Amino acid sequence: MKRILTAIDFSDVTDEVIHTATKLAQQFGARLRILHTELPHPVFLSYGIEVTAVQDDYAERLQQDARKLEMIQEHLAHCGVQAECSVLTGSTLLCILDQARSFAADLIVVGTHSHGTLRHLFLGSVREDLIARAPCPVLVVPRLKSVVEPAPAPEREAAEAMA
Repeated sequence: MKRILTAIDFSDVTDEVIHTATKLAQQFGARLRILHTELPHPVFLSYGIEVTAVQDDYAERLQQDARKLEMIQEHLAHCGVQAECSVLTGSTLLCILDQARSFAADLIVVGTHSHGTLRHLFLGSVREDLIARAPCPVLVVPRLKSVVEPAPAPEREAAEAMA
């Protein structure tokens, strides 16, 4: 395995996805390509909407995404992992499939999401479509549930205080 493609969306599962992809890249000496996708800029007919404000917000969001990816890339360099990062616009599924082919990815690493049953029913799952259409294996990283320690029982708390 020499090339790992990782798609992230800056959600709560992103850290786990990056961690998993980094560990795999280190273990196999693989190159890492990390991508984030945004939907294309909406086109408005000016019906009283300040179009330049919408365009400016969109451009700012793309710049913020690029800065986040730069920070990830710098962190990976410190970990000894060669990575390239990019923000792409378009369909998430099509961007990932295109990058998997052009990068000749040996593995695609993505995260899970829980958008709800109704949304999944109507919109489907990018993850499921990706698994069905990808030119290589897809590793789906689950979102780790936060670990919460139970509150100590009053008896144990009193015993610990006396010790």
